[in-house]
Amino acid sequence: MDHADLKETFEKERTGKQNEDNEAPVSTKDNEEPNAVTGVRQKKSDDNLKKKLPEDDTDQKAVEDITDKFAGLAVDTDSQSTLQATPPSPDRVPAVPPQDSVPIVPNALVVNARSLNKNKSFLQRRLDDDLNRAHVILVSETWYKDKHTEIERSINRYNGFFEDRKKDVTGKSKSGGAAIYLSAADCSEATYVYKESSPHSEAIGVTFVFRGVVWLAMCIYSVNATGANKEVRTNWNNKFIQWVLASEGAKDIDLEQTIIVGGDLNHSEVTLPGFTNYVTTRTRGNAMLDLLYTNNARGWDSVNTLEDEETHRPILDHLIVWAFSQDI
Repeated sequence: MDHADLKETFEKERTGKQNEDNEAPVSTKDNEEPNAVTGVRQKKSDDNLKKKLPEDDTDQKAVEDITDKFAGLAVDTDSQSTLQATPPSPDRVPAVPPQDSVPIVPNALVVNARSLNKNKSFLQRRLDDDLNRAHVILVSETWYKDKHTEIERSINRYNGFFEDRKKDVTGKSKSGGAAIYLSAADCSEATYVYKESSPHSEAIGVTFVFRGVVWLAMCIYSVNATGANKEVRTNWNNKFIQWVLASEGAKDIDLEQTIIVGGDLNHSEVTLPGFTNYVTTRTRGNAMLDLLYTNNARGWDSVNTLEDEETHRPILDHLIVWAFSQDI
């Protein structure tokens, strides 16, 4: 064999080798025979010895890769070249226990201060100590007047909102007043919704965002009344709440489960439709005068009065109501 024939033979063998590399091996040594020139084993030419090649799975793998990458799209398996959009199947919505869908109520305090200007330092100490988890503080009998400055009214870590006693409305220049303090760290976007004074009451309403939910807090202080005046006062309380709920600023709150109402109502017979009072023990002497309501289905886990001597004396004749939730 001359040089040209050898070169041609080697070229054919190299080409055949490349073709074999691109195909899955399908033969064993029993199906091969040595090349007459090179001694390299090659596939036998006998048709009876030929094995059927397995189908190439490259295209199928490409389809799977595309399917993984474009979830919600179907592959046209005929051409394997176009993608046709199909509506994604709806995800199953997991069952949620009813309580898990109800917002957690902010921790709250109800305080009859009987001059917050005098007793604020005591309250501040408690807020820095065992009451440091309070988010909302409803204060009645602030005794604040226009003359009291912002610094005099301030409580560290809280933002304050006030409705002072108005002499031209009540005919009295002493006592009275309502306030709401909100935790600066936990309550955002706080704003007045409504505030009102009458000859027998002061009240204030403030909306705020707590854990992504819009809440409304209302504090009401009612002067002591007897006989028919109780009904008048109860009606006024209900009327005030309706004023607040009808206001423009309260449009985003959940009227069924994100409202807190409290204060010194001076008797335990006030009923607010749709609300539950969580105070069940005495708050002054043997009377239950300081109340705390919410329309939230979850409510607070625990509501106590702080009856230790240190608390009782500085706040005079009222006990602090402390309502909190274990999940906070």
